[in-house]
Amino acid sequence: MILLVFILPLFFWRKRIEWNTAANDMVILPASLALVAVWSGVFTWWGPVWFTLVVFAGYMLIKRIKQAPGAEWMAAGWVALLTLVFSWYGYAHLPVRDYRPFAEGKSITEQKMEAKPPKTQAFVLYKNLTTGEVKEYDSNGAYPWDDANFEYVDRRIVELEAGIPSQVQDFLLTDVEGNDQTVGILEEPQPVLLVMMYDVEKTETSCIPAIAALVKEAGAKGWYIFGVTASPFAKSEEFRHAQQLPVEILQCDEKTIKTAIRSNPGVMLLQQGTVRGKWHCNDIPDFTSVANKLK
Repeated sequence: MILLVFILPLFFWRKRIEWNTAANDMVILPASLALVAVWSGVFTWWGPVWFTLVVFAGYMLIKRIKQAPGAEWMAAGWVALLTLVFSWYGYAHLPVRDYRPFAEGKSITEQKMEAKPPKTQAFVLYKNLTTGEVKEYDSNGAYPWDDANFEYVDRRIVELEAGIPSQVQDFLLTDVEGNDQTVGILEEPQPVLLVMMYDVEKTETSCIPAIAALVKEAGAKGWYIFGVTASPFAKSEEFRHAQQLPVEILQCDEKTIKTAIRSNPGVMLLQQGTVRGKWHCNDIPDFTSVANKLK
Protein backbone atom coordinates (compact mmCIF):
# COMPACT_ATOMS: atom_id res chain seq x y z
CA MET A 1 0.00 0.00 0.00
CA ILE A 2 2.90 2.35 0.72
CA LEU A 3 4.44 1.65 -2.69
CA LEU A 4 1.06 2.31 -4.30
CA VAL A 5 1.22 5.93 -3.10
CA PHE A 6 4.43 6.42 -5.09
CA ILE A 7 3.18 4.48 -8.10
CA LEU A 8 -0.04 6.49 -8.55
CA PRO A 9 1.73 9.67 -9.81
CA LEU A 10 3.64 7.54 -12.32
CA PHE A 11 0.34 6.13 -13.55
CA PHE A 12 -1.56 9.42 -13.85
CA TRP A 13 1.33 11.30 -15.51
CA ARG A 14 2.66 8.35 -17.48
CA LYS A 15 2.22 10.17 -20.82
CA ARG A 16 4.68 12.84 -19.69
CA ILE A 17 7.36 10.27 -18.87
CA GLU A 18 9.77 9.87 -21.74
CA TRP A 19 12.31 7.20 -22.61
CA ASN A 20 15.53 7.79 -20.63
CA THR A 21 18.26 9.66 -22.42
CA ALA A 22 21.86 8.42 -22.42
CA ALA A 23 22.64 11.09 -19.82
CA ASN A 24 19.82 9.79 -17.60
CA ASP A 25 21.15 6.26 -17.88
CA MET A 26 24.65 7.35 -16.92
CA VAL A 27 23.26 8.60 -13.61
CA ILE A 28 20.32 6.32 -12.83
CA LEU A 29 21.82 2.92 -13.68
CA PRO A 30 25.08 3.22 -11.68
CA ALA A 31 23.21 4.75 -8.74
CA SER A 32 20.65 1.94 -8.78
CA LEU A 33 23.37 -0.70 -9.02
CA ALA A 34 25.26 0.87 -6.12
CA LEU A 35 22.11 0.82 -3.97
CA VAL A 36 21.52 -2.85 -4.82
CA ALA A 37 25.16 -3.59 -3.98
CA VAL A 38 24.75 -2.00 -0.55
CA TRP A 39 21.80 -4.25 0.25
CA SER A 40 23.62 -7.26 -1.19
CA GLY A 41 26.42 -6.54 1.25
CA VAL A 42 23.95 -6.35 4.10
CA PHE A 43 22.46 -9.72 3.16
CA THR A 44 25.91 -11.20 2.29
CA TRP A 45 24.87 -12.33 -1.16
CA TRP A 46 25.84 -10.84 -4.53
CA GLY A 47 23.03 -12.57 -6.42
CA PRO A 48 20.87 -9.40 -6.59
CA VAL A 49 23.78 -7.50 -8.16
CA TRP A 50 24.12 -10.07 -10.94
CA PHE A 51 20.33 -10.10 -11.42
CA THR A 52 20.33 -6.30 -11.74
CA LEU A 53 23.22 -6.39 -14.23
CA VAL A 54 21.30 -8.85 -16.42
CA VAL A 55 18.23 -6.61 -16.23
CA PHE A 56 20.25 -3.55 -17.20
CA ALA A 57 21.98 -5.41 -20.05
CA GLY A 58 18.60 -6.42 -21.51
CA TYR A 59 17.30 -2.88 -21.10
CA MET A 60 20.28 -1.38 -22.90
CA LEU A 61 20.04 -3.93 -25.71
CA ILE A 62 16.33 -3.26 -26.22
CA LYS A 63 16.97 0.45 -26.21
CA ARG A 64 19.77 0.04 -28.75
CA ILE A 65 17.82 -2.04 -31.28
CA LYS A 66 14.37 -0.50 -30.90
CA GLN A 67 13.79 3.22 -30.56
CA ALA A 68 10.18 3.14 -31.76
CA PRO A 69 7.22 3.82 -29.46
CA GLY A 70 6.49 0.81 -27.29
CA ALA A 71 10.12 -0.02 -26.57
CA GLU A 72 9.56 0.83 -22.92
CA TRP A 73 6.94 -1.95 -22.78
CA MET A 74 9.50 -4.39 -24.14
CA ALA A 75 11.89 -3.32 -21.38
CA ALA A 76 9.16 -3.72 -18.77
CA GLY A 77 8.31 -7.14 -20.22
CA TRP A 78 11.98 -8.13 -19.99
CA VAL A 79 12.09 -7.25 -16.28
CA ALA A 80 8.78 -9.03 -15.64
CA LEU A 81 9.98 -12.14 -17.46
CA LEU A 82 13.20 -12.37 -15.45
CA THR A 83 11.31 -11.82 -12.21
CA LEU A 84 8.77 -14.53 -13.02
CA VAL A 85 11.46 -17.01 -14.06
CA PHE A 86 13.42 -16.37 -10.86
CA SER A 87 10.25 -16.75 -8.75
CA TRP A 88 9.27 -19.93 -10.58
CA TYR A 89 12.71 -21.44 -10.02
CA GLY A 90 12.48 -20.78 -6.28
CA TYR A 91 9.08 -22.46 -6.24
CA ALA A 92 9.89 -25.46 -8.44
CA HIS A 93 13.23 -26.02 -6.70
CA LEU A 94 14.76 -24.91 -3.42
CA PRO A 95 15.51 -21.19 -2.92
CA VAL A 96 18.72 -20.00 -4.58
CA ARG A 97 19.86 -18.52 -1.27
CA ASP A 98 18.65 -19.96 2.03
CA TYR A 99 18.66 -17.65 5.06
CA ARG A 100 16.74 -20.02 7.31
CA PRO A 101 18.24 -21.80 10.35
CA PHE A 102 18.07 -25.11 8.45
CA ALA A 103 20.20 -23.95 5.53
CA GLU A 104 22.87 -26.29 4.20
CA GLY A 105 25.99 -26.11 6.35
CA LYS A 106 24.20 -24.93 9.51
CA SER A 107 24.34 -26.96 12.71
CA ILE A 108 20.97 -27.58 14.34
CA THR A 109 22.75 -28.83 17.47
CA GLU A 110 24.78 -25.64 17.91
CA GLN A 111 21.72 -23.48 17.35
CA LYS A 112 19.85 -25.37 20.05
CA MET A 113 22.72 -24.74 22.46
CA GLU A 114 22.58 -21.00 21.74
CA ALA A 115 19.23 -20.76 23.51
CA LYS A 116 19.29 -19.01 26.87
CA PRO A 117 16.48 -19.65 29.35
CA PRO A 118 14.98 -16.64 31.13
CA LYS A 119 16.05 -15.83 34.68
CA THR A 120 13.11 -16.01 37.03
CA GLN A 121 12.35 -15.62 40.69
CA ALA A 122 9.58 -17.65 42.33
CA PHE A 123 7.50 -16.58 45.32
CA VAL A 124 5.06 -18.70 47.29
CA LEU A 125 2.05 -17.57 49.31
CA TYR A 126 1.05 -19.31 52.55
CA LYS A 127 -1.90 -18.65 54.82
CA ASN A 128 -1.53 -18.70 58.58
CA LEU A 129 -4.50 -20.80 59.74
CA THR A 130 -4.48 -19.20 63.18
CA THR A 131 -4.48 -15.53 62.16
CA GLY A 132 -5.80 -15.85 58.62
CA GLU A 133 -2.86 -13.76 57.35
CA VAL A 134 -1.55 -14.56 53.86
CA LYS A 135 2.16 -13.92 53.48
CA GLU A 136 4.50 -14.17 50.50
CA TYR A 137 7.88 -15.88 50.80
CA ASP A 138 10.90 -16.14 48.54
CA SER A 139 10.97 -19.75 47.33
CA ASN A 140 14.77 -19.75 47.60
CA GLY A 141 14.59 -18.88 51.27
CA ALA A 142 12.80 -20.34 54.26
CA TYR A 143 9.04 -20.73 54.07
CA PRO A 144 6.60 -22.81 56.15
CA TRP A 145 6.03 -25.65 53.72
CA ASP A 146 6.18 -28.24 56.54
CA ASP A 147 4.28 -26.30 59.18
CA ALA A 148 0.80 -27.69 59.83
CA ASN A 149 -0.39 -24.22 60.86
CA PHE A 150 0.23 -22.89 57.34
CA GLU A 151 -1.65 -23.66 54.16
CA TYR A 152 -0.29 -23.23 50.63
CA VAL A 153 -2.26 -20.61 48.66
CA ASP A 154 -0.52 -19.76 45.41
CA ARG A 155 2.75 -19.32 43.55
CA ARG A 156 4.04 -16.28 41.67
CA ILE A 157 6.93 -16.18 39.18
CA VAL A 158 8.69 -12.95 38.24
CA GLU A 159 10.86 -12.78 35.13
CA LEU A 160 14.09 -10.99 36.02
CA GLU A 161 15.81 -11.32 32.66
CA ALA A 162 14.34 -12.32 29.31
CA GLY A 163 15.73 -15.44 27.73
CA ILE A 164 16.97 -15.94 24.19
CA PRO A 165 14.93 -18.55 22.28
CA SER A 166 16.61 -20.82 19.76
CA GLN A 167 15.55 -20.50 16.12
CA VAL A 168 15.31 -24.29 15.99
CA GLN A 169 13.64 -24.84 19.35
CA ASP A 170 10.61 -26.45 17.69
CA PHE A 171 12.72 -29.02 15.82
CA LEU A 172 11.54 -31.94 17.95
CA LEU A 173 11.21 -35.46 16.56
CA THR A 174 8.98 -37.95 18.39
CA ASP A 175 8.19 -41.57 17.60
CA VAL A 176 4.83 -43.32 17.64
CA GLU A 177 5.10 -43.92 21.39
CA GLY A 178 5.77 -40.25 22.09
CA ASN A 179 9.47 -40.67 22.84
CA ASP A 180 11.71 -37.73 21.92
CA GLN A 181 14.31 -38.94 19.39
CA THR A 182 15.77 -35.50 18.60
CA VAL A 183 19.00 -35.67 20.60
CA GLY A 184 19.86 -39.17 19.39
CA ILE A 185 19.35 -38.19 15.75
CA LEU A 186 21.34 -34.96 16.06
CA GLU A 187 24.23 -36.70 17.83
CA GLU A 188 24.31 -39.69 15.47
CA PRO A 189 27.75 -39.95 13.78
CA GLN A 190 26.27 -41.98 10.95
CA PRO A 191 24.51 -40.03 8.17
CA VAL A 192 20.79 -39.53 8.70
CA LEU A 193 18.30 -39.05 5.87
CA LEU A 194 15.04 -37.29 6.71
CA VAL A 195 12.20 -37.61 4.20
CA MET A 196 10.14 -34.57 5.20
CA MET A 197 6.41 -34.44 4.41
CA TYR A 198 4.47 -31.85 6.37
CA ASP A 199 1.15 -33.40 5.26
CA VAL A 200 1.02 -36.86 3.66
CA GLU A 201 -2.39 -36.10 2.14
CA LYS A 202 -0.84 -33.21 0.19
CA THR A 203 2.45 -34.92 -0.61
CA GLU A 204 3.51 -35.00 -4.25
CA THR A 205 3.96 -38.66 -5.14
CA SER A 206 5.75 -38.27 -8.48
CA CYS A 207 9.18 -38.27 -6.82
CA ILE A 208 8.45 -41.01 -4.28
CA PRO A 209 10.00 -43.76 -6.47
CA ALA A 210 13.26 -41.79 -6.64
CA ILE A 211 13.17 -41.21 -2.87
CA ALA A 212 12.43 -44.90 -2.24
CA ALA A 213 15.42 -45.91 -4.37
CA LEU A 214 17.62 -43.44 -2.50
CA VAL A 215 16.60 -44.58 0.98
CA LYS A 216 16.94 -48.26 0.10
CA GLU A 217 20.54 -47.78 -1.00
CA ALA A 218 21.28 -45.51 1.96
CA GLY A 219 19.81 -48.10 4.32
CA ALA A 220 22.00 -50.78 2.77
CA LYS A 221 25.03 -48.60 3.59
CA GLY A 222 24.02 -48.37 7.25
CA TRP A 223 22.53 -44.90 7.18
CA TYR A 224 19.56 -44.02 9.36
CA ILE A 225 16.40 -43.06 7.51
CA PHE A 226 13.26 -41.46 8.92
CA GLY A 227 10.08 -40.03 7.52
CA VAL A 228 9.17 -36.74 9.24
CA THR A 229 5.59 -35.48 9.14
CA ALA A 230 2.98 -33.56 11.08
CA SER A 231 0.25 -35.97 9.95
CA PRO A 232 -1.24 -38.50 12.41
CA PHE A 233 0.68 -41.76 12.61
CA ALA A 234 -2.25 -43.76 11.24
CA LYS A 235 -2.37 -41.72 8.03
CA SER A 236 1.42 -41.67 7.79
CA GLU A 237 1.65 -45.45 8.01
CA GLU A 238 -1.09 -45.83 5.43
CA PHE A 239 0.80 -43.50 3.07
CA ARG A 240 4.12 -45.25 3.73
CA HIS A 241 2.71 -48.68 2.89
CA ALA A 242 0.86 -47.41 -0.18
CA GLN A 243 4.03 -45.80 -1.55
CA GLN A 244 6.36 -48.64 -0.51
CA LEU A 245 8.56 -46.21 1.38
CA PRO A 246 10.88 -48.06 3.80
CA VAL A 247 11.20 -45.41 6.53
CA GLU A 248 10.38 -45.14 10.21
CA ILE A 249 7.86 -42.35 10.79
CA LEU A 250 8.55 -39.54 13.24
CA GLN A 251 6.37 -36.55 14.01
CA CYS A 252 7.39 -32.89 14.01
CA ASP A 253 5.61 -29.54 14.03
CA GLU A 254 4.13 -28.69 10.61
CA LYS A 255 5.46 -25.14 10.57
CA THR A 256 8.94 -26.38 11.46
CA ILE A 257 8.92 -28.86 8.58
CA LYS A 258 7.82 -26.12 6.16
CA THR A 259 10.60 -23.89 7.46
CA ALA A 260 13.21 -26.61 7.17
CA ILE A 261 12.48 -27.44 3.53
CA ARG A 262 10.15 -25.82 1.00
CA SER A 263 9.03 -29.03 -0.63
CA ASN A 264 6.48 -31.71 0.16
CA PRO A 265 8.18 -34.15 0.13
CA GLY A 266 11.78 -33.05 0.47
CA VAL A 267 14.94 -34.81 1.60
CA MET A 268 17.39 -33.52 4.21
CA LEU A 269 20.78 -35.05 4.98
CA LEU A 270 22.15 -34.67 8.52
CA GLN A 271 25.53 -35.59 9.92
CA GLN A 272 26.00 -35.06 13.67
CA GLY A 273 23.33 -32.40 13.66
CA THR A 274 24.70 -30.42 10.71
CA VAL A 275 22.64 -30.03 7.53
CA ARG A 276 24.81 -31.45 4.75
CA GLY A 277 22.26 -31.32 1.96
CA LYS A 278 18.63 -30.62 1.04
CA TRP A 279 16.73 -31.60 -2.09
CA HIS A 280 13.39 -30.60 -3.55
CA CYS A 281 10.98 -33.23 -4.82
CA ASN A 282 11.92 -32.21 -8.38
CA ASP A 283 15.65 -32.68 -7.73
CA ILE A 284 16.01 -36.00 -5.90
CA PRO A 285 19.58 -37.18 -6.64
CA ASP A 286 21.12 -40.65 -6.68
CA PHE A 287 22.93 -42.07 -3.67
CA THR A 288 26.41 -41.15 -4.95
CA SER A 289 25.49 -37.47 -5.26
CA VAL A 290 24.08 -37.47 -1.72
CA ALA A 291 27.12 -39.25 -0.27
CA ASN A 292 29.41 -36.64 -1.85
CA LYS A 293 27.84 -34.05 0.47
CA LEU A 294 29.36 -35.74 3.52
CA LYS A 295 32.58 -34.56 5.10
